[in-house]
Amino acid sequence: MPGVTHSMNDRGRPGPLAVMRGFLALTLASTLACSSSSPPRSGDTGGSGGGDEGTGGKATSTGGKSGGTGGAMSTGGAGPSTGGSGGGGATGTGGAMTGDGGSTGGSGPVDAGADAPPATMGGCSGKFCDDFEKATTGMNPGTPWTVHLEKGALSVDETRAFSGARSVHLTHQGAPAAMFLELKQPALPQPGGVVYGRLMYWLEKNPTGQYSHFEIVRGTGALAGGQQAQLNTGAENGKVAVNYEPGDCTKYSKVPFPEKKWTCYQWRFDTTKSDIHLWVDGVSVDDVPVMPGGGSCWKAPMVLDTLHIGWESYHTPMPVSLWIDDIAVGDQMIPCPTGMPSKP
Repeated sequence: MPGVTHSMNDRGRPGPLAVMRGFLALTLASTLACSSSSPPRSGDTGGSGGGDEGTGGKATSTGGKSGGTGGAMSTGGAGPSTGGSGGGGATGTGGAMTGDGGSTGGSGPVDAGADAPPATMGGCSGKFCDDFEKATTGMNPGTPWTVHLEKGALSVDETRAFSGARSVHLTHQGAPAAMFLELKQPALPQPGGVVYGRLMYWLEKNPTGQYSHFEIVRGTGALAGGQQAQLNTGAENGKVAVNYEPGDCTKYSKVPFPEKKWTCYQWRFDTTKSDIHLWVDGVSVDDVPVMPGGGSCWKAPMVLDTLHIGWESYHTPMPVSLWIDDIAVGDQMIPCPTGMPSKP
């Protein structure tokens, strides 16, 4: 309780007027201490989970990423993290997870002041998740990623991010070019069967012109006989497309491949059925169902041993600028994150 300063009479004791002033000041201080000047914002409070948002959300500051019960990771991720405790203070003991265990964020309180980017909700329920918040700006992402480059560039960037402060920026000045982050066994958490994935991307502009095909997610593995299967997903002429090698089998969708905004891109590679399926912003792309077609087309590899996430294009001499964030891989559907982008 705030102290009250009294005036003194000639003998060192408070005079009557001073006593009355002290009583009024004490009453006013008690009233102010028990009331709030304005109602709390909906994102400012949190119980034992703390944080600015619900479960799994993340915010950036000196305290690392945080959320309700899961920091940057939800309870379903590898080595699940736990949210901070306390009366609404956001603590980030979870941080960005990579592989089985991964790295942990700082344990200090998150600064949720006016300059902090908006948090996002939903976290990551995959077996592998990476939001690149622990990576070094201007460098390639580290382990467990390997980087494949053919003409083009790839680095951690702070220009745009769906969550937190960082994403991966991919650029090239014209096809042919390839820039991929590759997740290989044993880091790939699901070696075969059904492999689900999700990422957020921001594409400056779709390539245009004849054969303006590109790929953003690819799964590969060996076929019986030694050939390498490629399950390619991306777009052509601004519309979603899937492609298979060997054989250059392609199916084209009427669904647009969004540009100039953060977009949720989800996929399923089912090696038990030779099936590829895609979702864009949570909506199933149903006009390019890919099932076994006989011969060499649409035949799944024996084991899906590598995921390639990034960009490859072949013909169009147009510059490309693409940001990728919040990658997740697992053995079941991984939802799109919710909330507003932190750096749109």
